[in-house]
Amino acid sequence: DLVDDADDSLDVSTGATWYLDDDGDGFGRSTSTVAACAQPEGYDDDALDCDDADALVNPDADEVCDGIDNDCDGATTELGMVGFDDGTGAVDVSGDFAGTKGAPSAWTSSATGTLNFCEGTWFAHLDIDHDLQVVGLAASAADVVIDGGLSGTNVTIDAGAQTVGLRNVTLTHGAQPTGAGGALACSDSSATTRLTLEDVDVIGNNAAMGGGIYADGCDLSL
Repeated sequence: DLVDDADDSLDVSTGATWYLDDDGDGFGRSTSTVAACAQPEGYDDDALDCDDADALVNPDADEVCDGIDNDCDGATTELGMVGFDDGTGAVDVSGDFAGTKGAPSAWTSSATGTLNFCEGTWFAHLDIDHDLQVVGLAASAADVVIDGGLSGTNVTIDAGAQTVGLRNVTLTHGAQPTGAGGALACSDSSATTRLTLEDVDVIGNNAAMGGGIYADGCDLSL
């Protein structure tokens, strides 16, 4: 399409090419252009947006562990990152998982959403009391390891969480020598919590009861 200016003395053929910015993030897309002497509303002078339907994806965005090329460079890796998405877009929470084997991180859910782990080993204890999906974004469960450091349960699910899922992760080195649930513990006296594990490896954990998984009152699907 050619967009002419009100001033007929200006020849649109000498104007610039403008790129549609459908999501309003300040970056246009290469597949929809106009030629105009002045910038039309809703258009930008570049075609650098790799997803013009998502304002959170553009060259100025920070990379987040969500399986999306957030910064549109096609190269930035998500290796060693953790992201949390409460439904409004993923944010980087890697800093919450800077624990070590001797001092695993303690992470407590603050909202309903999805906790994405990209490839790496994470020394952490997760305490979940919201509806939450814990997802490993890697080729296999072996590439995303949540390690309890032999000092507590890897994943504890409280009665306040009604729907919890774990997918494509490995739970290892969880320990409760006098308690229940080495890798995972889910207790709900109201029997309303639904817990689903899919492609989860549970290896090398120990506890007085339920060395790998302890589920009391939880609707468990493996």
